[in-house]
Amino acid sequence: MISNSRFILIVYFFLIFAVSACSITSKTEVSSEKTVLSPEEIDVQIKKNALNTAGIVINGAKIKIIQNNQTQRLRANLKSIPGESMLISLSSSLGIEIARALITPDSIRFIDRINRNYLIGSYSTVASIYNIPVDYKLLQDALFDLQSLYFQSFHYPTKNYKPKDGYFQFFKEDHQITYHFKIDQDNFFISRVQLNFHNLPKIITLDYSNYTKFDQFFIPMDISATISDQDKTIQVNINYSDMRIEPVQIKLIVPSSYHRIYP
Repeated sequence: MISNSRFILIVYFFLIFAVSACSITSKTEVSSEKTVLSPEEIDVQIKKNALNTAGIVINGAKIKIIQNNQTQRLRANLKSIPGESMLISLSSSLGIEIARALITPDSIRFIDRINRNYLIGSYSTVASIYNIPVDYKLLQDALFDLQSLYFQSFHYPTKNYKPKDGYFQFFKEDHQITYHFKIDQDNFFISRVQLNFHNLPKIITLDYSNYTKFDQFFIPMDISATISDQDKTIQVNINYSDMRIEPVQIKLIVPSSYHRIYP
């Protein structure tokens, strides 16, 4: 059985990392000629790999969650219309659907199949209930435009950067989060991002690997997240396959027999 708080946590992190690929071709061999770059130059290189699309379908994403020496394995399917809505279905390793969530710019709603209940609420409501920071643009950018998620709308430290051990590394922050980056100096892939939330006792470390070409873009097929709180650590490993770019229709029907748990 999966609790509502665990479900929201899984949804949040799945969407943060939900970039997948099919039609795999060879990995990039681009090489950087400059060894000292300004923040603006790094930003330009990063955004060259930004991916946007009119519709997306992801099937069979594998999720492994490790907490308190226990391992839980899940599968996830997702549909999205950028700027409008995202629909995610979570299933057990046996293929039994556990929960389904519809996320729009204004609200989050989900159905708990195990307990036969559902929740509808704003982002602020969900964040206050589960102590998890969520935002539609953040989730959408993570899903369709991984490279711009961390690099747009923030102020860079005013200095040039020289790579060390094959990576550019730097810190920056906004009013909510302090970010620590590791960026591959040759291909400008994001290798690691650490997020330290100012108002929450939570640190998230994201490791991206196995960047693979999809059409003209390179995206990470394997992502590992460590979520550290005051009294617990959760490890989330995600592997992606079977992605299609095509028109989609999204809706979420709540069975009449289900109980609304909030408000």
